[in-house]
Amino acid sequence: MASRIYYRANTFLQKRHRAYTRHLCQCRYRREEFELTLQDWSDFWPDALTWSQRGRSVNSLCMTRLDPEKPWSRTNCCLVTRENQLKIKNARISGKDTTKYFLLARTL
Repeated sequence: MASRIYYRANTFLQKRHRAYTRHLCQCRYRREEFELTLQDWSDFWPDALTWSQRGRSVNSLCMTRLDPEKPWSRTNCCLVTRENQLKIKNARISGKDTTKYFLLARTL
């Protein structure tokens, strides 16, 4: 019961937990393996500044996998800008090399 009160009192933690749960449910829907715990996932978004950079605009940060065949895990995830994430997706579809897009990626 104490954790519920804590989440109600701290909206930042509540929003982070909701985003993690949505990510987990979306991976289950797409039948992707997901090995990130809430703590692992939160380590990618350590502070309010990084958290505020999440989004869907071109310069916003998003989480992606280094290798799409491997599960979502600490060693296979990174943060990239949405622009680079779309370039990675298009390069993978066309069979091109994607390593240059990961040069500025944030990993753990």
